[in-house]
Amino acid sequence: MTSPPPASGRRFPGCAAPALLLLALILPSCHGSNANENRIKPIQADLVIDPFMGTPDPAVFVQKVGTIGDLVTVDVRLHATTPQSFDAFTLEFVYDFQKVQIGHAFDVNAALLGDCQGGLSCSPLCVSNAQQANAGATVDAQGRAHFLLGVAGHSNRCSITRSRCCSIDPDCPVGETCVPSMAMTGRCSVTTAAQCTADPDCPPGETCTAIANTTLVTLGFVAATTITPQCSTTIKSCTTNLDCPSGETCLPGSPITLFTSSAPPPSDRGDCEILNGLTDLGIPCEDGNAVMTTTR
Repeated sequence: MTSPPPASGRRFPGCAAPALLLLALILPSCHGSNANENRIKPIQADLVIDPFMGTPDPAVFVQKVGTIGDLVTVDVRLHATTPQSFDAFTLEFVYDFQKVQIGHAFDVNAALLGDCQGGLSCSPLCVSNAQQANAGATVDAQGRAHFLLGVAGHSNRCSITRSRCCSIDPDCPVGETCVPSMAMTGRCSVTTAAQCTADPDCPPGETCTAIANTTLVTLGFVAATTITPQCSTTIKSCTTNLDCPSGETCLPGSPITLFTSSAPPPSDRGDCEILNGLTDLGIPCEDGNAVMTTTR
């Protein structure tokens, strides 16, 4: 789902080719035959995470998608066996920015509230502080960075052709209606592109079926350096639980927490929430006790 990043290698002008060739001829004589043996192996990252077992229902959960070098890609998904409707969601991840970084690219599921990169009048409002969090500008008392992502539906869209903006029904293709930007996790039995929460949302004769797991966003975590065992809350290296403050455990790597605030509304804004009309639907968030580890 996540498109590959563009090539970012440095480009040399044509006139530099002879100099590069000369450099290539000189370097072996300087380093000798053991040059390859002395190279530092690249970091290989992984995310140790408990698999989501289907409860609670509904719930937001994190699932590892894959690993490439120092990058681990994850899906943040909404699990619900009964169709849900919402017009916004927010996510907040807490991590040690000196060990872990948020990847530069992430994909919000455009089928839900629209394309964050669409540039249309009905594109959702999308806000992220990834750059500030990675720089350590949003740290808490423990020195952990807080990455926030918010996506909110905006204006109206056609009921099936979700990428099309509208004001009234005639703005949409024949048979479609102009509806508010509301995400629904059910799908109609025949017109599968049509979202629904109940049978009346579908064309006549069709039924609404719940999609158990709906991807909200795909994003990546990058290992910024070699990661050693760390205490569960305090940023401190450890070997056993005795090395950590009371009540904490020694984890095999650096924890990544999907944060849920314990403060009452509206003071809890910005944490992990599924919203409808600015009302938190109370859907719990499960991070699977995610811990990033590295090897070389």
